[in-house]
Amino acid sequence: MKKILSLVLTLALVLTAVSAFASDSATSYVDYAALEAQYQGGILKHSSSSGTQNVPAAGLSFDIIPDNDATKALIDAFAAAKEAGDVLAAFPDDVKAQIPAELTVVNEIVTALLSGNADGVVSATVGCKFTTAYEAGAKVCMAFGISADQWVLKEGTAQTDGSINVTLDKGLIDQILNKPIALVVISAQ
Repeated sequence: MKKILSLVLTLALVLTAVSAFASDSATSYVDYAALEAQYQGGILKHSSSSGTQNVPAAGLSFDIIPDNDATKALIDAFAAAKEAGDVLAAFPDDVKAQIPAELTVVNEIVTALLSGNADGVVSATVGCKFTTAYEAGAKVCMAFGISADQWVLKEGTAQTDGSINVTLDKGLIDQILNKPIALVVISAQ
């Protein structure tokens, strides 16, 4: 009986240590096998010549997808910068200059895809919910990585459910539509 109790206590200690180690990670890389549990996204509303719709834009979707060669290189650059102690170092200087000074934490680095037909869409508000629950009203930046030297920053706002909403203008929609991009969320938490 003592051996079984000792084994159970040892297993509990090991699981607690592993859990504590995992929670110390500052960056949540998406486990694609558990994607639905970690991420929800979509178009919350869109504006077109016929007005704003509080429904998904017909034919448009925003999803997290497995990394491809181009986005993997960008994501690996952030991992190396984090290891060196400055995760924002992976951004080009002109992009770093646009990031508010209080936003220094990167919790999400994923590959995303805005796909479909954006004919007539002037803007679209994208909602993203990650494993990190952001404090309601908190300001965040979402960086859309088109290439290593081409990033577009958009300010987003955390919602009461911990998700982030960000509005994409027509210019950004046209740049990223149907092309995998790196998506980086920069926050104060």
